[in-house]
Amino acid sequence: MATGKGKTPAKRKPLSTYDPKDPRYWAIGAWRLGLGTVRTTAAGHLHWRTWGDLATPATGAVSLYLLSAAGADPLGPLGPTLFDPDLLDVTDPWRLMVAATGATAGLMFQRSDAARARRERRAVQRAFGKLGVQEPPSALYPNGRPIQVGMPEPTRAGSRLTMAIPERLSEVELLQAAAILGPMLKGRVSMRPVPPPPSARRALTSKVSGTASRTVAVARRATTGQADAPVAKPKSPAEQLLSGSHVEISIRRREALTRSVPWLHLAEIRQPGFAGRSIGEPWHVGDDEDGKPVMQTIFQKNKLSGGEQGSGKSTGEHVDIAAVSLDPKARIFLIDPSDGVEFDFWRPVAEGGRDGCAYSPEEALGLLRCLHAQGKAALRQLNATADAREASGLPRTNVAPWETTTWIFIDELLALTKNPNKELREDSIFLLFDIIGRFRKVGFHLVCSTLKPTGDMLPTFIRDLIQLKQTFRCTTPEASTAVLGDKVWAALGYGGHKIEMGSPQGINYLLGPESYPVRLRSAFINPDRQPGQKLSERAEVLNAALRLRGLPEQTFVDVDIDPERAALLDPNRPVAQARVEREVITLAKPPSAIEGAAPVEPLPAPAPVAVAAVLDPRPAPADQAEPETMLDFVLRHAEVSLGMLQGAFGLSWDEGAQVISGLEEAGVLGPAEGGQMRKVLVEGVASPAPTTTPDEVEQARQGYDHRRKRRNRPRPSHRTDHRAPARAGATPRD
Repeated sequence: MATGKGKTPAKRKPLSTYDPKDPRYWAIGAWRLGLGTVRTTAAGHLHWRTWGDLATPATGAVSLYLLSAAGADPLGPLGPTLFDPDLLDVTDPWRLMVAATGATAGLMFQRSDAARARRERRAVQRAFGKLGVQEPPSALYPNGRPIQVGMPEPTRAGSRLTMAIPERLSEVELLQAAAILGPMLKGRVSMRPVPPPPSARRALTSKVSGTASRTVAVARRATTGQADAPVAKPKSPAEQLLSGSHVEISIRRREALTRSVPWLHLAEIRQPGFAGRSIGEPWHVGDDEDGKPVMQTIFQKNKLSGGEQGSGKSTGEHVDIAAVSLDPKARIFLIDPSDGVEFDFWRPVAEGGRDGCAYSPEEALGLLRCLHAQGKAALRQLNATADAREASGLPRTNVAPWETTTWIFIDELLALTKNPNKELREDSIFLLFDIIGRFRKVGFHLVCSTLKPTGDMLPTFIRDLIQLKQTFRCTTPEASTAVLGDKVWAALGYGGHKIEMGSPQGINYLLGPESYPVRLRSAFINPDRQPGQKLSERAEVLNAALRLRGLPEQTFVDVDIDPERAALLDPNRPVAQARVEREVITLAKPPSAIEGAAPVEPLPAPAPVAVAAVLDPRPAPADQAEPETMLDFVLRHAEVSLGMLQGAFGLSWDEGAQVISGLEEAGVLGPAEGGQMRKVLVEGVASPAPTTTPDEVEQARQGYDHRRKRRNRPRPSHRTDHRAPARAGATPRD
């Protein structure tokens, strides 16, 4: 990096100082005109949709016009030549045609991909030039020259270019360049280290000789110390980027992940001889922006995903559960504090069925305690059989992929780490920390998600122990940093806050160990049965996992879906090819309205409910006195309510309401007056007297008297010099 500035150029003499008869006047004028044309064209390439769009066509028009005036004759015999009497005649149609051709060619070049690539490369050079980052001085460039940047290549989302990392580039300058490049390139910019591209000389040599060439990443940072000392591993993402030789700058201008991603392993499951998959083999989790499948395994690792509502966390969770369930030796435990709404579908493959599921924070704590005890026993067993395992070829202190493993899936970690019950919260956090920290050796894996990934909701000592991190759409950079674990990721262009609000569900950034985040869209296992399918995709995976475990398959309701009716009910469904008509329902006339029809007999009135059937006394044991019946209880009071019967006899609301209704029909209780209290009719058979309709004049008179009555309004409080009387037990003020 050379930050020194060049010498101040000498001031040029104006052209007016020369005599027009002097040959230098025309030579210097032609040179300055040509140089200005080149600079104008270069300046137009640096801008996008600005005055450069006009500068380039104008330059092309002037260039072809001058060529035609000089006798180059670009249009053949139709164009003007040097022997024309007036070289600057702008009214000549042939010269105007030449100028229009040059302007069109310049405009087409300005809008071409090649011109855009040159603008992007020049923008990167200018961004580093603002920071004073240049190539070291050389014989041809004593003051240094701009850094060398390769030509960008188009991608589905925008473009991508690779450049060599300048010497002695600091982390601060790197982060500043990342912040400057976004506005200059008119898109979202992300940076990551890559190995150097193969040189053309090596590629040609390998092609001629027939030997394969290999690209090796060379470290740029020199380390001081002893020769046999191990090389320190880069700690931060910026140090990891600067430790390489080249950096890749991705420019994303459009959303490339618009289509849903089907799960690739469905074809394996549908084969007749499917024998399962090992959890040690990577499984398909989604596709990146280039359309390539992203494979991942969580064996010997833990995974954390976070994002806001509707971002697609559940899509990734179901993919991981489906992949793990296809290993018959995997023990699955499900913790879903939202009453099993999300994970209840996978309950048949859980260890012990319902016993391996926890649908409340209290059940989750009990399940974690049980798993913690199993993990401690497994550690003791691993220690006792370490020698035998080593003799048989198994790992001494870790389980192998084909051995029994334990998987704990937690849908919402917030219900445990931020529970109002302090004892439950602290116990859950400790158990999760111990399971993640110690039990990985015996095959315990934790896959969890959280809705609000912030530092107060997600303890950092738990987050830092998790290797795989996946962030979906977030509203703030802090929420994304809480999942990824380092704020430098946001500065380098990675994070859930970089995902637009209108983006499809399932788009996320996946951060693996010793790598940079990958922007992808999660694979989707459809839970709904499509027309022409006997089972949904998720049901196929579930039944395949049950067959591998020797358990009975699940039966699902087979419903014939009418495409036309489904399109009417659900606008998101594709409309059938045929024209869809709305269903018109015509109600037939009742029989009484049809002429000549026999009159319809009214239904018989229901028989009154007997009081003895409603108030059935409960039999008492032989050694106890006869209990009081409900009828004796009611007749012993003047007024009875539903709550009194519930408290005295332990009835539910429905049972109490049935008793009250039966007593009212039998004439024991009157109607409800003044609330829920009902008067008890002592005679037992009398019915309440019919109320007479009051006179309208009397009603009007009562209303008028009510309006004339003075209302007792609270008087406003005023301060007075009189001290308020002291209350009993109050101490006088000093």
